[in-house]
Amino acid sequence: MWLFGSRARQTDGAASKQAASKQAASKQAASKQAASKQAAKSAKPASREIDIKIDRALAQAWKKLSAVLKSANVEGMHAWDRKYEAVGEIMGHEPPLYLAGGVSTAGDFIAQYLPGEQLRSVLRNVRVAQYASPDEEVKYGTSKIDAVVDYLEAKHGKPTKGRIPVDFDKLRIDEKKGWVAFAAATVDQIRAATRRLAAEAGTAKPAKRSPIVLAITKNLPTAARDVTVHYAGGRVSLGRIPVEQFASVLRALASTALPAEK
Repeated sequence: MWLFGSRARQTDGAASKQAASKQAASKQAASKQAASKQAAKSAKPASREIDIKIDRALAQAWKKLSAVLKSANVEGMHAWDRKYEAVGEIMGHEPPLYLAGGVSTAGDFIAQYLPGEQLRSVLRNVRVAQYASPDEEVKYGTSKIDAVVDYLEAKHGKPTKGRIPVDFDKLRIDEKKGWVAFAAATVDQIRAATRRLAAEAGTAKPAKRSPIVLAITKNLPTAARDVTVHYAGGRVSLGRIPVEQFASVLRALASTALPAEK
């Protein structure tokens, strides 16, 4: 009986040690799992590095214009105008000034500094701000100004640099019979006039195109088919280059074999 009781106590002791060991292992595993989750939460995604040298002038211009963007969010239409003029300078600079702020693409720039906006609407606002004063934007509205800029470019051609000079108070919109003053015209009337100009341009006899223009146009990527190419006096100018296609257009130009001038 004594021997039997001793063995029973030994068996109970071993079972207790085994249970304690399992409990300790379980706690250790739970602790490791918690530490792993905490590390995952605190981990930050690696940011993309930009392999470009930023000179002092570029950095100073970016600092000045990015400050305009930040301050413009607390004012009225005058600030709206300054804001998108600044955006136009930042995106239109060569190279883009947002590179000095550690931003690598136009899309990333818009997402960070103009959250909620799309590239198309940003470019539209930039154009309105470049063509109109803050008072004109209030007087006529940005949609009407945007529509008339399309009309002016359809009528006179898109300028390769700068903008078409315009006096909105004296501007007239051509109609099928006669004209209507810009101030009295509706957006629909202006859009209709633009469509008529485009239709007339499509039925006109096309001018003979330069072999150089044809060679460049043929070599452009499909996504950049709306890019305009002009050649005169030994110089080539391009317009309407989509920001997202800028690099591919440059590569296409570099690989184009130009024919000899006749």
